[in-house]
Amino acid sequence: MTNASDVVGILPSDLIATASIIAGFGITVIMFRVQREVTVQDEKRTPVKSRLAWADYLIILSISLALLLVVVPLIWFAVPSAKLRAVAAAACVAAVVLQLGYIPSILAHYGISLGKQTATEERSAGQPVETWIAPLSGLVAAVLFVIVLCHNLRPE
Repeated sequence: MTNASDVVGILPSDLIATASIIAGFGITVIMFRVQREVTVQDEKRTPVKSRLAWADYLIILSISLALLLVVVPLIWFAVPSAKLRAVAAAACVAAVVLQLGYIPSILAHYGISLGKQTATEERSAGQPVETWIAPLSGLVAAVLFVIVLCHNLRPE
């Protein structure tokens, strides 16, 4: 009899726990960003164009991967197949990389230690450095997704 961890090397419950932590952190970040945008608008007392930073899309994508490719399918199927566990493991890795990319991307958005300093009013949704950090993070996440998926699906 084979164990659930024989093929992928990690139990579905571990993948669900990892994805839940990723999603929980991501949701907290999004709530902070929404609160910040609302506070800025309230302080200005004039309409300020609200916008999502490019970095915010990294978090939204990481939450989506964690919930839609890990938590939902692993809970939906009582005994997930090896392919499903491989996709879930790859999605966890990609989601972590996206959240890791969020850090330099949001720093670039605010002009903190990267690029030139900019006033809030001058800042657009995509600052120059942010516009290459966020897509690069997405690309690295996609490449690692494929690598982890292929690694976990290869025959022994």
